Amino acid sequence: AMARWAKSGFKLVDEQTFALVIVAATLKDMSGLDFMNLVRAAAGYKDTPLMMVSDLNTFVPNSNPMTLGENDIIGKPFLLTEMTLKSVMHLLLREAMRRQADVDGWLQQEATGTGTHG
Repeated sequence: AMARWAKSGFKLVDEQTFALVIVAATLKDMSGLDFMNLVRAAAGYKDTPLMMVSDLNTFVPNSNPMTLGENDIIGKPFLLTEMTLKSVMHLLLREAMRRQADVDGWLQQEATGTGTHG
Protein backbone atom coordinates (compact mmCIF):
# COMPACT_ATOMS: atom_id res chain seq x y z
CA ALA A 1 0.00 0.00 0.00
CA MET A 2 1.20 3.51 -0.68
CA ALA A 3 0.16 6.94 0.53
CA ARG A 4 1.47 10.41 -0.33
CA TRP A 5 -0.13 12.11 2.66
CA ALA A 6 0.64 11.24 6.27
CA LYS A 7 -3.06 11.25 7.15
CA SER A 8 -3.90 8.60 4.55
CA GLY A 9 -0.73 6.65 5.41
CA PHE A 10 -1.63 6.56 9.07
CA LYS A 11 -5.15 5.44 8.16
CA LEU A 12 -3.59 2.46 6.33
CA VAL A 13 -1.42 1.67 9.35
CA ASP A 14 -4.44 1.95 11.63
CA GLU A 15 -6.58 -0.37 9.48
CA GLN A 16 -3.95 -2.99 8.59
CA THR A 17 -0.86 -4.55 10.10
CA PHE A 18 2.31 -4.20 8.05
CA ALA A 19 5.47 -6.21 8.73
CA LEU A 20 7.63 -3.33 7.43
CA VAL A 21 6.96 0.37 6.87
CA ILE A 22 8.98 2.43 4.38
CA VAL A 23 8.58 6.19 4.69
CA ALA A 24 9.78 9.11 2.59
CA ALA A 25 11.71 11.73 4.55
CA THR A 26 9.24 14.37 3.41
CA LEU A 27 5.54 13.73 3.01
CA LYS A 28 3.01 16.25 1.65
CA ASP A 29 1.70 17.20 5.10
CA MET A 30 4.37 16.22 7.65
CA SER A 31 7.97 15.12 7.99
CA GLY A 32 8.79 11.44 7.65
CA LEU A 33 10.26 11.44 11.17
CA ASP A 34 7.03 12.78 12.65
CA PHE A 35 5.07 10.16 10.71
CA MET A 36 7.36 7.39 11.96
CA ASN A 37 6.86 8.56 15.54
CA LEU A 38 3.09 8.23 15.04
CA VAL A 39 3.52 4.75 13.54
CA ARG A 40 5.89 3.66 16.33
CA ALA A 41 3.29 4.75 18.91
CA ALA A 42 0.43 2.91 17.15
CA ALA A 43 -0.81 -0.38 18.55
CA GLY A 44 1.22 -3.30 17.22
CA TYR A 45 4.02 -1.22 15.68
CA LYS A 46 6.45 -0.92 18.59
CA ASP A 47 8.91 -3.39 17.02
CA THR A 48 7.97 -3.03 13.34
CA PRO A 49 10.97 -2.19 11.16
CA LEU A 50 10.76 1.38 9.86
CA MET A 51 12.92 2.48 6.94
CA MET A 52 13.28 6.04 5.67
CA VAL A 53 14.00 6.96 2.06
CA SER A 54 15.74 10.30 1.79
CA ASP A 55 17.47 12.43 -0.81
CA LEU A 56 20.68 14.35 -0.11
CA ASN A 57 18.76 17.52 0.83
CA THR A 58 16.98 15.82 3.74
CA PHE A 59 19.45 13.07 4.58
CA VAL A 60 21.15 13.35 7.97
CA PRO A 61 24.50 11.63 7.28
CA ASN A 62 25.87 11.47 10.83
CA SER A 63 22.65 10.52 12.54
CA ASN A 64 22.08 7.23 14.30
CA PRO A 65 18.86 5.81 12.84
CA MET A 66 17.89 4.23 16.13
CA THR A 67 17.79 7.63 17.84
CA LEU A 68 15.57 9.06 15.11
CA GLY A 69 13.05 6.25 15.36
CA GLU A 70 13.77 4.35 12.17
CA ASN A 71 15.75 1.17 11.74
CA ASP A 72 17.50 2.23 8.55
CA ILE A 73 17.94 5.11 6.12
CA ILE A 74 18.23 4.61 2.38
CA GLY A 75 19.55 7.50 0.30
CA LYS A 76 18.15 8.41 -3.11
CA PRO A 77 18.89 7.33 -5.69
CA PHE A 78 18.91 3.74 -4.52
CA LEU A 79 19.07 0.40 -6.24
CA LEU A 80 16.05 -1.87 -5.95
CA THR A 81 18.47 -4.58 -4.83
CA GLU A 82 19.57 -2.41 -1.89
CA MET A 83 15.96 -1.74 -0.85
CA THR A 84 15.12 -5.43 -1.12
CA LEU A 85 18.16 -6.63 0.83
CA LYS A 86 17.68 -4.10 3.62
CA SER A 87 13.96 -4.92 3.85
CA VAL A 88 14.58 -8.67 4.08
CA MET A 89 17.41 -8.13 6.57
CA HIS A 90 15.17 -6.12 8.90
CA LEU A 91 12.30 -8.60 8.61
CA LEU A 92 14.61 -11.53 9.41
CA LEU A 93 16.17 -9.63 12.31
CA ARG A 94 12.72 -8.88 13.74
CA GLU A 95 11.75 -12.55 13.49
CA ALA A 96 15.02 -13.62 15.15
CA MET A 97 14.42 -11.16 17.98
CA ARG A 98 10.88 -12.50 18.49
CA ARG A 99 12.15 -16.07 18.62
CA GLN A 100 14.89 -15.11 21.07
CA ALA A 101 12.30 -13.44 23.28
CA ASP A 102 10.24 -16.65 23.21
CA VAL A 103 13.30 -18.72 24.19
CA ASP A 104 14.21 -16.24 26.93
CA GLY A 105 10.66 -16.44 28.30
CA TRP A 106 10.74 -20.22 28.28
CA LEU A 107 14.13 -20.27 30.02
CA GLN A 108 12.84 -17.86 32.65
CA GLN A 109 9.83 -20.08 33.28
CA GLU A 110 12.05 -23.13 33.61
CA ALA A 111 14.39 -21.31 35.98
CA THR A 112 11.55 -20.22 38.23
CA GLY A 113 9.72 -23.56 38.09
CA THR A 114 6.67 -22.11 36.36
CA GLY A 115 7.27 -24.05 33.13
CA THR A 116 4.48 -26.28 31.80
CA HIS A 117 6.45 -29.38 30.84
CA GLY A 118 6.11 -32.66 32.69
